[in-house]
Amino acid sequence: ESTILRIKYVPEIFDTMIRANRAREIQKRLWIIHALLKSEVFSGLPEDCFDALIFAGELKSLPPRQWICKEGEPGDACYILVQGSVAISQKGRKIGVLTQGDCFGEVALIMSRGIRTASVMTSTEILTLELKAQPFYELLSENFMLACEFEGVAVTRLHHDLARAKA
Repeated sequence: ESTILRIKYVPEIFDTMIRANRAREIQKRLWIIHALLKSEVFSGLPEDCFDALIFAGELKSLPPRQWICKEGEPGDACYILVQGSVAISQKGRKIGVLTQGDCFGEVALIMSRGIRTASVMTSTEILTLELKAQPFYELLSENFMLACEFEGVAVTRLHHDLARAKA
């Protein structure tokens, strides 16, 4: 048993909607690619890595002065900043600012058994590519170059954390 629904094609309605949606998708993709090209971490990666990142994540907009993650809490995602900036703090002390193309949250997913090692608050309105844990792990298992880059960032951050703790 089936039901058939027939929708009359009206170019004035459908073409406008389709073009607007496609234009938004292209615009978002270009924003992400621009951020990745400006990144010290990701700029040297091949284009297929960019596409893999884009399709693994979800673009999110967040207002200024909003906590994204807090030190000591469980972490289930990492982020790549597409636009805007965030402040990073540990033990209540500001330790840095991240901007377009920077990533954060990877330490919890790779090195610290799912626990955040720093707190992150938006400084400005931001646009970020959020990579949830499962798609992130799948992405890294399928892309050795990305795995190496994320691991390198995580290791460097942990070394900086140890140096701050000794100071």
